[in-house]
Amino acid sequence: MAVTAFAVGSSCAHKTPSVPDEVRFPTSDLEIPTERVTGEEDYDRARTLVAHGRPESARLILEEKTREARFEQPDLQADRSEFLLGVLALRDGYAEKALGHLQKISFNYDRLVDYQLWYTARAQVQLEHPDKARTALTDLLARYPDSIWKDQAFYLLLEIVSTDPDRDAGAELATDLVLSDWLDSAAFKEKPGPALEMIAGLLDGAGKKREALDMLELLHTDYAGTEEAMEAGESIATLRKELGLGPLALPPAKQLSRVKQLYRAGELDAALNEANELLRATSPERGIPISDEYIGGISWKGKTYEAMGEPDKARRLYNKAVEVGYDRDGTFRFRLAKIASRISNTQAIKQYLLLVKHLPDSSLAPQALYTAARLAQISNNDRLAVSLFGRLLDEYPNDKEWVPLAYFNEGWIEFRKGDYAEAVAAFDKLIKRFPDSDEYLRAIYWAGRAAAMANDQPTARNHMELLLSERPASYYGMLARMWMEKRSFDSMLVALSERESGIERTLPERHVVDESEAWLTAQVDRYQWEMPGAVKNAGELIALGLLREAEDELSRAADANKGKDAWRALVPLFERAGAWRSAQRLAFRIDGGRPPVVAEDNRDHWEVLYPLGFSTFVDQYAHRNGIDPHLVLSIIREESHFDPQITSWADARGLMQIIPPTGEQIASAHRMRDFDPERLYDPETNIRFGTYYLAKLVRRFGGNPVMAIASYNGGPHNVEKWKKRNGHLDLDIFVEEIPFHETRNYVKKVYRSWGLYRTLYGGENLAARFKESTETASNR
Repeated sequence: MAVTAFAVGSSCAHKTPSVPDEVRFPTSDLEIPTERVTGEEDYDRARTLVAHGRPESARLILEEKTREARFEQPDLQADRSEFLLGVLALRDGYAEKALGHLQKISFNYDRLVDYQLWYTARAQVQLEHPDKARTALTDLLARYPDSIWKDQAFYLLLEIVSTDPDRDAGAELATDLVLSDWLDSAAFKEKPGPALEMIAGLLDGAGKKREALDMLELLHTDYAGTEEAMEAGESIATLRKELGLGPLALPPAKQLSRVKQLYRAGELDAALNEANELLRATSPERGIPISDEYIGGISWKGKTYEAMGEPDKARRLYNKAVEVGYDRDGTFRFRLAKIASRISNTQAIKQYLLLVKHLPDSSLAPQALYTAARLAQISNNDRLAVSLFGRLLDEYPNDKEWVPLAYFNEGWIEFRKGDYAEAVAAFDKLIKRFPDSDEYLRAIYWAGRAAAMANDQPTARNHMELLLSERPASYYGMLARMWMEKRSFDSMLVALSERESGIERTLPERHVVDESEAWLTAQVDRYQWEMPGAVKNAGELIALGLLREAEDELSRAADANKGKDAWRALVPLFERAGAWRSAQRLAFRIDGGRPPVVAEDNRDHWEVLYPLGFSTFVDQYAHRNGIDPHLVLSIIREESHFDPQITSWADARGLMQIIPPTGEQIASAHRMRDFDPERLYDPETNIRFGTYYLAKLVRRFGGNPVMAIASYNGGPHNVEKWKKRNGHLDLDIFVEEIPFHETRNYVKKVYRSWGLYRTLYGGENLAARFKESTETASNR
């Protein structure tokens, strides 16, 4: 088996920007200066370029600097420069050049030595020097047992020894890995198939056939969706024969697990075959009692048919299961209703109601009744919808998931009919009975709005004040504040018209690698850490501009250091590493998932939750396209949480989650030739494209931010249809009427973020904008 390259850089599965510098968009504050700079200024420019994903420019500066030896701190700056040059060369596939730089690092540079060993091993592997790579890896594992590279070093070592003629040494490593916790590591989980195949091969080659068989059977049962597992059957059969064992016979639970794994891996034909084998082995025709595995086999076989685009086969299978009494919990009737919904809402409603009729005690019955009611509501059959919501409230009054939704939709139907008193009554039942429900804040706001429409101003004000006392910084809290101030939902349209009035808001400057050595040292030394090496490594990586690697070290430290004091000390380091998403997660852990009321004395906390990530690019391109930079930040926050390397299931990429076809269209509009979709992972490119597209949507919908935001998620053609149907409605009502659940919630999240960004960074006084009520929920 050939020794393969393992990803250089982060230990996590992030993408490393690989866009050549010459095709990136220029930005004034990151251009290579035409005048000569020296010493500290030179080095700072290079590390800033690395941090901003501009490695080519950084490399040019560092190579010139090392060539002329122009350093103010000769040893430290020279060593850091050689280290950076080595990392950048290795990322670009220049192993020999990388090794040359790494070997120039002096013994005085005692920082990141485990990184030096890891990158040296990687370079030696690429140069086909396995013995030298093995020496570096062995040294790393012996000297730095807690290194972030430990598990990946074992993986690379496993690849090396799998090609070594010395089978005993390979078998010893394989045995050690099996007996350790390495099989639970991220490095193993990333590529379990090749790892188990190599371990089995090493054990088999050393004559340990029973142990090899165990590894192959583990591969076969627990990692069925991998390519190696699909090919392991023949080897398993051969080894079992050599050991005098019969054919492998899995227990039904393991067979069912394999069906699920194959289905989730997209191996649908294999999943179908496995399901058929399971059903044959557990068939009641063989005199075997009906088992959960048999029922599960039918269910997953049906799902596989559905995924293969054969709903008729799935329907026949489910109907047969229902007829012979196998639908114990309503799963098959529920799937039949889902299939029917593709044809007709009326047929689907009938199927859902059959489930409730025949299996009223099923855990799926409340959901079936709610779904039937919603389908009636969507079909504009309000009478049937209200009747079904009423049944749900009467028959399952204590269901905490579907009853609150039934109360809300019952109230919403009355609100839209103009029966505002009935709407208030329905919303108030939800408020009283389910204060922990996700629909709670929504119900308070719309109860207040309904009361106002009924000219019951005291009741309306009471609801709005309750909302402001409970969650003033929520989406509905913001709407309540606007109502109290007699402002309309679209009052933030001013943000989009400010430039036309000569007002231009500029974001505060925030640089992620500007902090001094003294600041980094003080921050690292601020706390008595568990796993201090990870924090020290993170500090040095931040100083080098290697921010993704710094984030990985800080994440290890956050896991090792339990307690709010340690987390508070880590948050500013995460921020300086540009790891805003991780900083936000840690902030949520600190406040228990319930942020405090926005006020001046906790502004820092809120600025972590709503950071100014990539503010230079956001400012530049928001102003170029004539849109509010706070709105752009809000889109980035909700799309990617400021992770430039993120990819969605739909292949949306980067900060503003742009799919390649949209990227192609924007590139064409900018007359860019030979556009590479990988460029969407470059922060500047992504923000430039995203702001251009967002501005286009704003103009398309006449400056209406709500419709532009909805279009960004749900598509402009869908929003055109919704506008035609509901464009005359107040915007808060328009949002509630958006039929796509994801888009509806997306608009609320972005709108809330937009309001908070303008409050935090737009010069508004927090105390004035978020007044804390002295009343508590217990006094309402």
